[in-house]
Formats: sequence, C-alpha cells, structure tokens
Amino acid sequence: MIILRRLWNLVKEVYNFRFPYRKKALGILKLDRIGDFLLFRNFLEALRSDSTYKDYEIVLIGNSLWGELAQKLDSEWVDKFLWIDLSKFEQSRKYRLLSILKIKWLRLEVIINPTRSRDFYIMDFLVKTSGADEKIGHAGDFSNINEIKKKESDKYYSQLIATQGEGQFEFYTNREFFRVLLPHTKLPKAPLLPLEPRKIKEPYVILFPGGSASHKCWPASNFLSVARSILTHTSLNLIIAGGGDDLIVANLISNPLLDTGRVKNLAGLTDLYQLSQLIGHAKLLLTNDTAAVHMGAATGVQTIVLWKGDHYGRFLPYPEKMELPVHTVVPSMLQRSDVVKFAYVSAQTVSKLQIEDIDPSDVEAKIFELLEKGFEFKGERS
Repeated sequence: MIILRRLWNLVKEVYNFRFPYRKKALGILKLDRIGDFLLFRNFLEALRSDSTYKDYEIVLIGNSLWGELAQKLDSEWVDKFLWIDLSKFEQSRKYRLLSILKIKWLRLEVIINPTRSRDFYIMDFLVKTSGADEKIGHAGDFSNINEIKKKESDKYYSQLIATQGEGQFEFYTNREFFRVLLPHTKLPKAPLLPLEPRKIKEPYVILFPGGSASHKCWPASNFLSVARSILTHTSLNLIIAGGGDDLIVANLISNPLLDTGRVKNLAGLTDLYQLSQLIGHAKLLLTNDTAAVHMGAATGVQTIVLWKGDHYGRFLPYPEKMELPVHTVVPSMLQRSDVVKFAYVSAQTVSKLQIEDIDPSDVEAKIFELLEKGFEFKGERS
C-alpha cells in the first residue's frame, strides 16, 4: 500500500511538473474526428501568416486518425506534429503518461484548444498538464462535459473565446474563434482541399456506404438499389469507397454488380489523402453523414448526404451562403415545418429519426436531377 501511494504521488508530481517554456513555441490541440479536422485545417494557414504568430514554432497536437492527411496537406503551415491515439490514451496509463510527457517536453509558451465541445478528461486535462504559460480555449458547450466539470476546467485556461451558440455551423464557429484570436488576418470563407491532376479517365460516381456509427448508415440494400439505377440509366462507372471497417457493407453492394464491369470496390484500399483525391474528381458523391461529406464540400463535388438530422445545423446542412454543392436527403418528417422538425432534432443531440426512413426514390430523384443539371460549380473557394 505504501509503495502504491508513493507511485501515485510520483505520477501526480509528473502531471504537475513544468519545464521552463520556450518563447515563441505554440501548440494547437485538435483531437476530434476527421470531419472536424476538415472544417478546421484551413485556419492553420491563417495562423501561420498572422503577424503575431508568424515567427512562432507551431506544433499540431492532433488525433492520429487523420495524422497522415495533415502531414501531407499542412506541413507548410506546421513545424512539428505530435499524434495522440485516443483509444490508447483512454485505455493505457503508460501511454497516457508518455503522451503528457511528450507535450510537456515541447515546452510550449502558448497552447490553443479551439474545439467548441471540450471534454474534461482528455482535452482539458492535456491543456492543464501541458505546462504552457498561456492557455487559450473555446468557451465551450455542454455536449461532452457537465456543468460542474466545465466550471472547474474553465479555470485551466488563461483566455476563453466565446462564439455564437447552439446551431452555428462548425466551420463558422472556427472562423469566429480565429477572428478573435487573429483580428487582422484574412480568414478562409469555406473549407478547401487541394486537388492533383485527374488520374482516372472514365467519369464515375462514388458511393460511400460506411460511417462512424451504425445509426448513421443507410441500409446496403438501398445503396445497391440506387447503384443499379445509376448503372441502368447512365454510362457512368461506380466506385465504392470507404475504410477497412466498411469492407463488409461495400462487398454487399459491389459483389452483385461485378459482372457489369463498371464497378470498383476500393473500400480499405485508400488512405485519407487518396480518398480526398478520388472524391474530388468524381462526378457525384453519395454518402452517409461522415467525413466524406466534408471532402466532397472542400473539393467542390456534387455531394448528396443521407442524413437523419443529427446535430442539426452544426455539421449539416451546409449553409446556403457558402454556395457549396452539398445536398441533403432526409426522412420525410424532417421535410416538414420547423415546429415539427425541432421536436426531433437539435444541434447538440442525435436525431430521434431513423436513417432507414429515407426513401430510395427520393435519393434517385436527387441524383438524376443533379446529373441533368451538369456540374458547374459557382461557390466561393477562398
């Protein structure tokens, strides 16, 4: 018992120990998922060009889920990267301690946590133990934290930046945060991903049937029905895309269609950067509510999202003033008046509606409407 107490005291000393900070060393803590990163990453360039921070060493402390993508796209704006595997962080005390020590060893003068939905046990904890002299964060909401814990962790920060409340689109929340932080710097007006020259000559439509949660995933049988319709009524090829976890559902769609010679199943065969390029050169993307939506938006591709209203307004629908080609197809209940609509959905909650209630005929109608209109893009890209 004495040994355990001494070990715990040692661990607490490590958590509380501060190395002398290095002047002009800045860390950005961004630990949420791929879609959140895509709605955030363009502000790294603004931070790099800002008169206050242009001479700082910028370190991105990020989620390992999108680490390779960030290093491919953002090394021009970021000097160093430090990746956190959230699963290991939650499950392994050794990994958690090593992660804390790695952040401490950066000897940051400033750490910034721009995430609106902070959590107490990871994000705020890493800010508290970072050893940074200045700690800047979003004033936050209560999506991932209760009132008591938030009141406590608010004290970890030397500055909290408030933005518009519930219902604001996530990209605009980020823009508002960085407008306060970088008042004299030009900020991006919409998410943007770069595109390399096209590598696949034949025009194609992408189907993305996977997702981070089963309640967001439209049935594979419906995707198959829509796929058959596209193959029947157009000359376009089909590509089934997704991660390794999506392989089973991708096979359910692609295998019955292989004899057409017009379907490729690339689920699990692309990294995030390759996926962004694949999406960026498609004629059209049909996807569940997942990161692929934001890749489609950021590359200007006609994107149809199968969406049941989760976190209404925060990630979907895309604001009309962005003029990005993102179209939602929703359950019939969500097409009704706002009085009915908001009895089922809100910005901070998962919708009470069912993804299965989206009618395949509505999806097909939207697909052929967009195919008939063509693919001229008129949105603002900078």
